[in-house]
Amino acid sequence: MKLDEINRIIIENNVLHTMHMDIEPISFKYNLLLSLSDDENSRDKVSFYFYDVSSVKMKDIGGGLTQFMHLKISIIDIFNDRNKYIIEDIEDEKLSFEFNAVDFLG
Repeated sequence: MKLDEINRIIIENNVLHTMHMDIEPISFKYNLLLSLSDDENSRDKVSFYFYDVSSVKMKDIGGGLTQFMHLKISIIDIFNDRNKYIIEDIEDEKLSFEFNAVDFLG
């Protein structure tokens, strides 16, 4: 899936439902699952799995409904062998992290 299409899906689904980090036991690289929806009552979610996550920053997440007003993925360095992309909440700076690859899980 192209980056523009992923960004469109993320903007349309700005309510945080699930965020889960895990670690790969052999490589010790962190991965992050992010599930979003278009409103707080929706059962329909879209999920993304981010690989080799680093430089995670979170602010004002939890304690109630969390919305990202403009979450966007950008290219850092496509030729970098580690982290090629960054996702960040441009408007409120609630979330940002770098990552190597992403899968759209639906």
